Amino acid sequence: GGLILTHQSTGTSPALSPSIVPSVLFAPDKTPDPTAVSFAEHPVTVGIERIAPSFGDARIVAAGPDGRVLMRNAAGDPLAVAGELGAGRVVGIGMCPGIDASEQPVAVTEGEAALLANAVRWAAADDARPYAIVAAPETITLGSPEDRLVVTLSAVAASNDAPEFATVRVRLLDEGFAPIRGHAETVTVRMGGAASVEMDASDVDDSTCYLALTEPETDEPEVIATVQNQAGYARYADTLPKPNFEWTAMNVHQPSYLDSEEKIAEMARQAKEMNFDAVLFGAKPPSALLYYNTQIGEKAPEVGDIDPLALAVKYCHEQGLQLLVQFCTFREGASSAPSKFIREHPEWADWDPGDGPDISQHQNGVFGCPDRPEVRAYELSLMREMAENYDIDGFSFDYIRYKNDRWCVCPHSQEHFAAWWEGHPELNEAQARAKHAEEQIVSFTWEVREMLDEVKPEAMLHGYCHPQWANRFPLNYLSFRASAHWTQPGRGGPWALERVHEAAKRNVELADDYVEFMKAAPMADTGYFGYHKPSERFRRELRLIGDAGAPALMVYLYSTLVRDPELRATIAEELAD
Repeated sequence: GGLILTHQSTGTSPALSPSIVPSVLFAPDKTPDPTAVSFAEHPVTVGIERIAPSFGDARIVAAGPDGRVLMRNAAGDPLAVAGELGAGRVVGIGMCPGIDASEQPVAVTEGEAALLANAVRWAAADDARPYAIVAAPETITLGSPEDRLVVTLSAVAASNDAPEFATVRVRLLDEGFAPIRGHAETVTVRMGGAASVEMDASDVDDSTCYLALTEPETDEPEVIATVQNQAGYARYADTLPKPNFEWTAMNVHQPSYLDSEEKIAEMARQAKEMNFDAVLFGAKPPSALLYYNTQIGEKAPEVGDIDPLALAVKYCHEQGLQLLVQFCTFREGASSAPSKFIREHPEWADWDPGDGPDISQHQNGVFGCPDRPEVRAYELSLMREMAENYDIDGFSFDYIRYKNDRWCVCPHSQEHFAAWWEGHPELNEAQARAKHAEEQIVSFTWEVREMLDEVKPEAMLHGYCHPQWANRFPLNYLSFRASAHWTQPGRGGPWALERVHEAAKRNVELADDYVEFMKAAPMADTGYFGYHKPSERFRRELRLIGDAGAPALMVYLYSTLVRDPELRATIAEELAD
């Protein structure tokens, strides 16, 4: 038999790490240069002089004792290996054929098709069929009645007998693999090329169905893709009335682009036009640069002499809007640009496993350690400074957690945890670490509430949170994610509308558990501009969140809304009384 591995399956994916064939190949690292410039003489590379990769990086594929390197990039990194294992053959390709730089399925390039065809021929030996038809994507989700079923078919030669063109019948099959009447197309694909097929599936019932090929010489269908039809929830959303939220907030997460009084005034005006009740203004965003005149931290240099927070308060209040400071608690910049606080005290940073004293080597951002009194005091001092000096209406917590959502392993935290665990011998280590981390974060939020009760008793607290136990925070409104980033690469992809509905209901349930005055405000995500949601999709999400029983709503993100008037108009209509 034969085995062909590509990209992460060569040994870096969670399911296939370490390498499953280490005697032939393994993947020690990745490279940002996936372009092969030199090729060994081998059946897998025969006839190939150039490959234009579709994806933006590649895994470095090193040869084991039974493997041979087939091609390298300009730096000399090996990008493919082949070898024999027992009675079979193995090919490992570090590139990711058929996936583009945005992590979306595309047709394989001509060079990729030739490489895959050679690999199939060599690995399968005499068992290979003349050619194969490959579908991209392999899983298609239809989220609304307007969605059309679109798939790209690539023809890959697997032997010298492959025809110049392949003609196939594409059919839609139901859950029982029976043809769905009226859903079939005939398509011809050039060998080494690609062709698109598009079908109207608006009359297909909600279900899992399948896209299958039938070749001229046989009536036996071959399934090449799964179709998840979830349009029923869209139809359900279209029957719902407009939501009736008691409180709605617009998130201004990273206000670096609001670098003038005119832009801040326009932000407030547009928030009012969209019928929001509040603005969550990121005066301490993930960069940890501060968007107000501070005597404690480091003010964002790009805003010059203006005081963005003062202007946001002024113009939001003129529009009758509340202004809450969105405060990225414990987040202190990035490893390449840590905050002044962490630059002066690197030993106070939160460590993930693998982190150490060198902040420049920290992964996934830089956080202050929530277990350190100095860090807690610093975060609280910034909030006190804003509460005392600005007419804000409260705070909105973000990043209110440990860096890895679990706990810190810096030396101080390890000592702190060990002392805490001694007082809780009934817990095993995993239980103790989880409970200790929960207590540390929850207690800090109550320290903030106590500070506000002293300085600004009428101030409210909101939180966009990750851990489920955030429902123990003293929040007026609690937001969990009820909506995906949409099509942005690396963000998990769009959610089905059913998942939006279920996540909103879960938010409502959690907000009702512990804190008497807490209410749910599920987060609806527009997506970042360029990857943002169509307005009709967002309308449906808002109606499903309202139908889930949510009394309030947080909408993320103003930097998208400011650039999409159609989305603004939809929100204004949905939130109107």
